[in-house]
Order: sequence, then structure tokens, then C-alpha cells
Amino acid sequence: MLFLLLFPLALSLTLITSSQPSLTSGTFAIYNGTSTYYRENGSMLFQKFSIIQVINKTFNNGTVLVGISIISWNTSMQSKFSYSIANSTLPLPFYYVSPLLLGEKNISVSGVNLLYVNSTNSYYVYLGKSNVEGVVIETYFYFNLNGLADKVINLQIGSNGKISSETTLDLWMTNFNNTGIGIPHFKGITTASSEITSSLFPQYSKIMEYIILVGALLVMVILLFRGTKWVR
Repeated sequence: MLFLLLFPLALSLTLITSSQPSLTSGTFAIYNGTSTYYRENGSMLFQKFSIIQVINKTFNNGTVLVGISIISWNTSMQSKFSYSIANSTLPLPFYYVSPLLLGEKNISVSGVNLLYVNSTNSYYVYLGKSNVEGVVIETYFYFNLNGLADKVINLQIGSNGKISSETTLDLWMTNFNNTGIGIPHFKGITTASSEITSSLFPQYSKIMEYIILVGALLVMVILLFRGTKWVR
């Protein structure tokens, strides 16, 4: 009798788990971003760019190989892909978290901590926060019910308490639930000679270490590309 009562419950849990979207090799997401950098002299630096994130390989130990490339629309240049291995349930710098972890609670996976902020019928909002050499970095992730972030907002706050930069990323294209979609070819884009790695910018290695963990990869945009526009 107990078996008959528990079997439907076990079956329903199995169906729910198996119906959750999961990351597979070839899964990609492309985000369009705008960054604004505020300088002490009152000037501002604007940067338009896109981030291409790809799950290149999945491993049996619950990790994935994530590839990241940034396109600067200011200069029509694209960085070479840089790669990192991350936990498949929270594989930042791929903006995804397992739906099974979503809820009114904090998330902690492999040293990456996300604080629960709030939720709606469509989103769960989490905050990744760190202090790097006196600069507070706050990254807000708006995860949809499938676990993929539809929006990411990154703020850098200086020791004076003022925002030194803010970046908004919006999901533009993904094959997460549609394997028939491929990464488009961007005409007129030149591949840069460098990847986005801390070895390229040793003086910013601590900042890069944190950014790679939380998946922001935003500070390096200004350092990687030239031809940006200054305004007052």
C-alpha cells in the first residue's frame, strides 16, 4: 500500500526533473551589452558590445567547458575565445543556474555565492557581490524559470560610494530550448589577436579573477578594445 502511494510521487518527481532544460555541448547564448564608465573629471565612456557564451563540452564529473568571446561594436573587433571549466549547475561565466536551485534562498556552488533578492512570475533575481581592492562589484542576474539569465546588470562602486561604471546585458539569441538555431556570422568583424584573460592585463588580475567567477567579463571591454567615445 505504501508503495502504491509513493510510486506516483516518485514518478512525478522524475518527470519534473527530466523535463528541466539542461546544458549540452553546443548550447550558446548571446547578450547585447552597453557599458557606461564615469570618470572623476566628469567625462563618461560608452561601450557597445556583445558577449558570446558557448558550452563547448560537458564532463561526467558535473563540470562544463565554457567559451567566452566579446565583440566590440565600437571598433568592429572580436576577441578570441577564452575558456574556463565550471560547475554545470552554476557554470558562470555562462549565465545559467539549474532551475532546481532557484527559489527564495541563497545559492552557493563551488565557491560562487549568489544572494536571493526577489522574484516575480517570470524571474528570480540574484546578486553576486564582492570587494576587490576597495571597489565593490555588484552583479544582478535575472534568471528566467528555465535558469537562463534574460538580463544581467553589473555595477562597480568606488571607495567613495559612487558608481564608477554600470553595464546592462540583455539576452539576444540562444539555442537553449531550440537546437535548430546557430551562432550567426557577423559580417565586417575582425578577430583580435588576444583572448580575454588575466595574463593580458596582469595589473587587473584580481579583478579578472572575480569577474570570470561571476560571469561579468565587463571591466575588460574597455581595456581590450580601442576607438571608444568620450563625452562630457
